[in-house]
Amino acid sequence: MSKEEFYNKYIKDDRTEDEKMLDGIHQQAQRTLMNEQMDKQIRKMDREKKQKRNDRIATIITIAVLLGLIITNCMVSKAGVESCIKAGHSESWCVVHG
Repeated sequence: MSKEEFYNKYIKDDRTEDEKMLDGIHQQAQRTLMNEQMDKQIRKMDREKKQKRNDRIATIITIAVLLGLIITNCMVSKAGVESCIKAGHSESWCVVHG
């Protein structure tokens, strides 16, 4: 018989009610602590998930704004060149000097 088996069979069973009660309290405290840690970890994962989603949305909005600015710039430049040509200048001069 190993020491662990001996302990479990004879010594552990001979504990007083106070010792058994303290063991139960200790085990309950450990379970409560584990549950709190798991809840904390779940909240952290939820925050990270929301942050990733918000980062994706911000990236999409940034790309859309940049594309809008590029398109607007091209349209304004094209309109400026056309009005310059109507004023009597050559296209190459209008492109260079605006």
